[in-house]
Amino acid sequence: MIRERKDLSRDELRQDYNANYWDKRYTIRGVMVPWFLKPCADQILTTGKYLNVIRGSDQAIKCPFAAPIRWSTVDRTFV
Repeated sequence: MIRERKDLSRDELRQDYNANYWDKRYTIRGVMVPWFLKPCADQILTTGKYLNVIRGSDQAIKCPFAAPIRWSTVDRTFV
């Protein structure tokens, strides 16, 4: 669903603050997005980009309201 260009690196940001790193590093592969995710594909991509920024900051961040996602294999829905 997401294409990552590994030839681009974060080090470019230190040299050129106007670099299009985040726009070019990760892009959506439209033909690989499942039909039910198409309406929110851009939001999923943006969320992943933010998570990468947080992970790269070496800050310990914990979501106070996070809960495990439960999945029912019987009716294939979120519980």
